[in-house]
Amino acid sequence: MSITINGVIRTFIFFEITKKELMNMIKKNQLNIILRLFIFLTGIFVTFKVINSLNELPNTYFLIPLIYSILIVLFPSMTKYMFNYIGILALNIGMAIRYLISPLIISYSGIEMSRGIYPFVESYNIAINLMIYEMMAIFLIYQLLYKKFYNINYKRRKDLIGDNNVCGWLFIILCIGVIIIFPEVMSRYSFVLTAEELKSKELQANIISFVPLLIQLGTLVLTMSFINVIYKYYSKNNKFIFVLISIGVVFIISSFIIGTSRFSVVLPLVTGLYMIYILFSKYKKVVTLISSFVVLFIILSTTLLKTSTIYSEAVTLKDFFMQLNSNLQLYFSGVTNVAIAAQTSDIYNSFNLESILSDLFRSIVLLNSFFNGTSSALTDFNIVFYNGGLARDQILPMIGQGYLYFGFLFAPVFSIISLILLMYFDSKIIRIDSVIEKYIYAYVSLKFGLFMMANFTILLSFLTNYYLILLVIFKINSKLFNKQREVKYEHW
Repeated sequence: MSITINGVIRTFIFFEITKKELMNMIKKNQLNIILRLFIFLTGIFVTFKVINSLNELPNTYFLIPLIYSILIVLFPSMTKYMFNYIGILALNIGMAIRYLISPLIISYSGIEMSRGIYPFVESYNIAINLMIYEMMAIFLIYQLLYKKFYNINYKRRKDLIGDNNVCGWLFIILCIGVIIIFPEVMSRYSFVLTAEELKSKELQANIISFVPLLIQLGTLVLTMSFINVIYKYYSKNNKFIFVLISIGVVFIISSFIIGTSRFSVVLPLVTGLYMIYILFSKYKKVVTLISSFVVLFIILSTTLLKTSTIYSEAVTLKDFFMQLNSNLQLYFSGVTNVAIAAQTSDIYNSFNLESILSDLFRSIVLLNSFFNGTSSALTDFNIVFYNGGLARDQILPMIGQGYLYFGFLFAPVFSIISLILLMYFDSKIIRIDSVIEKYIYAYVSLKFGLFMMANFTILLSFLTNYYLILLVIFKINSKLFNKQREVKYEHW
């Protein structure tokens, strides 16, 4: 009799869980449909705004928001997992900014940027074709491969265990020692809450180039180490106070901005808040609400600081939108930036192997010494951008980098590689059992999710100078101080 009752109870529980999973699946599908419909309608609106713009725009520019909005409808998988994985979320946000928000602002403010040359009409036509080609390649490759990375039927249990983090704390002590020896390295940082203007990113003193990188790594290790410790205490009693402490720690450590680079704040801030979201799953809604306010506050604060640093006089609303237009095009590989990259082909020859290898490995220690190409797409892009000026601070767009190296046909190769790596790193987050390694993969996944803001040289440098160093530190720590734990999963 007891066996029958137990069987009935188990059957009842099974059907209740199945029913709950089914309802969750229906809600997620409904949310995905609503989101795609909203993006589609926004895309159609932006398309008409571009077509009817009073500014002189390239004839085919309206195709960018139009094709993007159509692809979003045709490929529902692109947005299906974006609220579960930080990398694909970042990619979707980046595409929305690049293909919708930037064209909308351009329809009001014009296509010219506050810096750089005004490219030829032919260069704009090539740029638009390149952006559409890259967009279609991203959607297609994602559709072909996403099930290998995102179609996961299991998720990790909520009873993760914090790591013994001896190597992490030793690394932090090492960084403190370096700061004592080279205190000048801290002159690059400004604390967002107290600074009146931002400091220069360049160091005046002669300091080994590896030292600033070491300190940057130290801030990441400090953040993940604190989260790891707090999560250990939280695991014992699940009190909400530990969630607030974690958010406070992430907020304070991430509020030190390097030079005028808002990206140096946003990347570790979002990664830390994302870790809090997945670790303290009992308070997901509250964490989401608080995190949204924190991120918005930091973005606004750093933007105002950067504006007051660059401009001493009052800025009008028109100036603000012109600057916003320029920033979106510069940071998210907008059409003018890509057009300048296309125009660079007038002075740069494709398929120059020595130049390609020299560019790709220029920021990687040891490897960069093997390649000393006299020609550089990165340098030539800046020469064209500034019409021969001395500045060399602009980032060559990734699609432009592929175009200059390999011609139009193979132009999206770096974007495709970055997308595949993004999906791989995204999938690792859910499979990793270690709190600290989860943070590492979340950090690198977010970085690759924003690959449209970078080029492949920057991403390779990031992999070697950040990801590999952090991974080596904590793999050694895991081998020496953490017992191997059985990986546990549960159904969605």
